Amino acid sequence: MKEMTVDKLLTVIQTKLKEVTTSVETDEIDDDLTIPDWIIDFYSLFLPIFNSVGYNDKAFLNLTDDKLADFFKYLFDGPLDLIEKTCKNSDQLKDDDVKTNVFKINCYDFIISKIISYPILQKETEKIQNLLNSRKAKLEDLEFKALITDCGLSDIYNLVNMIFSIEKDLEFFEVSFYEPITENKMFNVATFVEVNKKFQANLPFVLLNQQEKTLSKLTSPLISSDVSYSSSIRFVNFYYRLTLIINEFLKTSDGYPVDPLTWDDFHVATLLGIDEEYSKQRYDFTSSADLGNES
Repeated sequence: MKEMTVDKLLTVIQTKLKEVTTSVETDEIDDDLTIPDWIIDFYSLFLPIFNSVGYNDKAFLNLTDDKLADFFKYLFDGPLDLIEKTCKNSDQLKDDDVKTNVFKINCYDFIISKIISYPILQKETEKIQNLLNSRKAKLEDLEFKALITDCGLSDIYNLVNMIFSIEKDLEFFEVSFYEPITENKMFNVATFVEVNKKFQANLPFVLLNQQEKTLSKLTSPLISSDVSYSSSIRFVNFYYRLTLIINEFLKTSDGYPVDPLTWDDFHVATLLGIDEEYSKQRYDFTSSADLGNES
């Protein structure tokens, strides 16, 4: 393709991006957080350029490395910038981290699905995959924190982590590190009686809430499953360690050990639908002899 033709192509891409920029400033995202039509139209229009192009085949455009970089900048950085702009302009997204991450994941996943089959776009695929992975990790963290909040464990979670990070190492946990928790006024029987009531009332419904608010809006079933699993397994691992702290340090006013929590970690894992997966990765920290050994 001659230089003039390449310049014309770049002009067409720039013009299309300007048109989209105008619509992005006024269009609102739908409640299902689906991919905007402009992304579908944009890549349907320009990706056929790469049909039958090999991994290092730059000759199809006769471009220098700098010119090729400019070409990819308009074709990929342009839409990515517009996705960011959409999130900032949308009333539905700008103040909602969960929706913003879901929307970005849906957009990135769609773009990857369209470009992954083109060898010459491998670097661009990897770049967008990294963006998707980052957003997926953030969404998993948000969903974990939502589980903590919905089950009435936010204050307790913050308290134990102020003493020592309870999630620092999956294969190591030393309950004696948390002895200072007994000096905190929040650590008492009444607190955990109330926690247990809220926990039992809310946990059976958290998956339904999670599905309705978040997971059903992810267009990829695989990503939805990953987010649900990762947040749930992290939650049960925290809950297990919390039960060990309670069993070790919580006492009645007469000094007798007490455990106000009705459900053990296996029951919680079952309610969250991850009992088998949880059992496979669970470590038994109930005795020093077993510390770090898989049960």
